[in-house]
Amino acid sequence: MTIPACRRTRTEVYSRVVGYLRPVSQWNKGKKAEWADRVSFEVKTQHSTAQ
Repeated sequence: MTIPACRRTRTEVYSRVVGYLRPVSQWNKGKKAEWADRVSFEVKTQHSTAQ
């Protein structure tokens, strides 16, 4: 399904950099390239049943 451009809403993505949030659109070219290289992962924890 394609939504026409006139019905879309522009959104802003924020990321935390050095302790504060910054809009990704205001990053320099190098920081945007670093953002594109990031990999997401999930940390699974194992709960101990020992008493």
